[in-house]
Amino acid sequence: MIDDIEKMYLNLIKVNSNPYLKIEFYNMIIDNNMTEYFEIIEKNKHNSEIQSEYFFYFLYGKYYKKMNSENLSNFYFCNFYRMVNLTNKSNYYCSKYDINSIPKIDKSYAIFK
Repeated sequence: MIDDIEKMYLNLIKVNSNPYLKIEFYNMIIDNNMTEYFEIIEKNKHNSEIQSEYFFYFLYGKYYKKMNSENLSNFYFCNFYRMVNLTNKSNYYCSKYDINSIPKIDKSYAIFK
C-alpha cells in the first residue's frame, strides 16, 4: 500500500485528466470508504469523458450502493450488465428499481432508453 495514494492520484489527474485514471481513483475511493472524496465522484457523474469509459455504469452502481441508494444502484448495475450482455444479472438488477424514481438526468444515461 502506498502512503497518501489519494494525493498521488489527485496530482496525476491535474497533469493528465485521463477518464480511465479517474475511474480507477473513484473505484479506490469507494473501496476504501474515503467519504471525504465522495463529492468528487458525484460531481463528475455528468462528465461525458467518464461516461465513455466501459466501467462507468458499474462504478456508479457501486457508488450508489455504498450511499445506500438502492434504486440508483440497481439502475446503474442494470445498464452495466445489459452492456456486457449478462442477461441473468441484467434481468436481476433491471427488475430491482422503479424507473419513475430515477432522476431524468440519470435516465438520459441509460443504454436502452
